[in-house]
Order: sequence, then structure tokens, then C-alpha cells
Amino acid sequence: MPKTINDVQSLLAVLAEYLQSVSPYSAAQLLENHALLNQLVCAQPKMPWNCLASKLGLTNQQLYRWYFDTFQRNLCGHMDPADMQLLRHYISIALRNESPLDGKFQDLLKPLLSRQVPSS
Repeated sequence: MPKTINDVQSLLAVLAEYLQSVSPYSAAQLLENHALLNQLVCAQPKMPWNCLASKLGLTNQQLYRWYFDTFQRNLCGHMDPADMQLLRHYISIALRNESPLDGKFQDLLKPLLSRQVPSS
């Protein structure tokens, strides 16, 4: 059982094991296809992060943050420079207008981007 988030294969194995119980895919298929694993994680209405983290000897927050802040960002790659420029433009307009940069604002911007990117 890892006590840190450095053992990526163990972390992914626990996620894949859970996802195979709620999907038609085997854990082996999910471990071979990280994009599919990510798609299933995102499609789950309620991932049991607490339960999965305890199997790994981690806290809920450690596992959740590793997944979304490290694994998913690496999987999705860098943001397109044109998308980055677009975001900067709309954020500067929102700041000038003193508009809140909240979930509603993110929802307005997402369809303008060339591809889906993690929002955190």
C-alpha cells in the first residue's frame, strides 16, 4: 500500500478495479487506455474517493488532488496557445467589468475552446 502518490501504477490499479465494477471494461483494459479510464471517472456521478484512498493508505484529498491536478492534466496535455489567448482576453474583460470569475463564467467559456480541458 503506498503512503505517497508516487506509486502511480498502484493508484491507477485501484481506480481501474473500482471502474470495472461499474462499467463493461476490465481493469486491464482501463490500465492500458488512460483516456478511457479518465472518461469513466468523469462520467461517474459520485466517485468513492474516500474508500479508494483508504485502500491506498492516502487521504481522500491526496488521491483526489493527485488525480485531477496531476494525472488528468498530464493526460490532457498543454492548452492550445490560441485557447490560452482567448481565455486571457475574456478574463481581462470580466475583470474590467468586475464580473465574477465563477462556474457560470467557466460554462460560458468552455464551448469557445478548441477542446475540453480540465477546469481547475
